[in-house]
Amino acid sequence: TDFLVPPDLTGLDDEILSSPMLRNPEFCAEVDEWIEFWRTRSSRWFPSYLERMAWFEETVDSALAARDLPPSLRYLPVIESGYSPGAVSVASAVGLWQFMAPTAESLGMEVTALVDERRDPLKSTEAAAAFLGELHQEFGSWFLALAAYNAGPGRVRRLLIRYAPLEPRTDRLYWELRRYLPKETREFLPKLFGAIVVAGSPASHGYELLEPDPFSFDEVS
Repeated sequence: TDFLVPPDLTGLDDEILSSPMLRNPEFCAEVDEWIEFWRTRSSRWFPSYLERMAWFEETVDSALAARDLPPSLRYLPVIESGYSPGAVSVASAVGLWQFMAPTAESLGMEVTALVDERRDPLKSTEAAAAFLGELHQEFGSWFLALAAYNAGPGRVRRLLIRYAPLEPRTDRLYWELRRYLPKETREFLPKLFGAIVVAGSPASHGYELLEPDPFSFDEVS
């Protein structure tokens, strides 16, 4: 129940939204392209994303606040799954946070033929908050941590060891290494920031502003 109580976010800093990368013209140009994508080409399905986000955002906000993580991470499930607990990717990633089975199991979730806790909004959100915190602690930069979330920590570790073993772990270093990442991961951060802009202010981008409709459920044994 702790994760069903909406936190007070007033006055909290957000390290992701204060990144120096937001003063990089090339990065911002890519963000603008994704803003346009969310406003236009995705307009048929984006309202459904916003509706599901209204169900789950308080659960997500609470999990992030409990670990002192940036509140803007609430928009990560928008681009991962459209906030759908039943989403399954072509690579067999599942749930709100699109966990692969080995990662989910390493975070304590059960993934079997009968039970797949990646589909559980509460358990997967708690696991995602823990995982994101671990990635940031390891990589020291939210841009590197989010690249690792998408491409896998092992790939980012190898890039750092090969190309920048002694460099400070910063968001700018992510930009320097980005060309070595898969296309999906190169687009991941601009895509996220585009979603932050549009989903963070839907009425300004042609979408209806929805009243929060918090996730609630009955527990059955």
